[in-house]
Amino acid sequence: AYRFADRKLYLKSAGRDEYLYGAVVEGEPGRYVVGHKTIYISTQAPDAPVLQLTHVYKDEVRVSVARCNKP
Repeated sequence: AYRFADRKLYLKSAGRDEYLYGAVVEGEPGRYVVGHKTIYISTQAPDAPVLQLTHVYKDEVRVSVARCNKP
């Protein structure tokens, strides 16, 4: 799970408690960078923003799409 708070990204996965991944920096409107991740936030969806998550590290590239849930 991804959680954004106070310009920081927190990650949580199965078997691991939530931890601080890093500070989020806005590169251009709607595009954010933190560590090895680039996050593009699209507000085109009618019910909730959609995130495109790109993780680049050495010879590995992962692209995911997620929909935001507000607590």
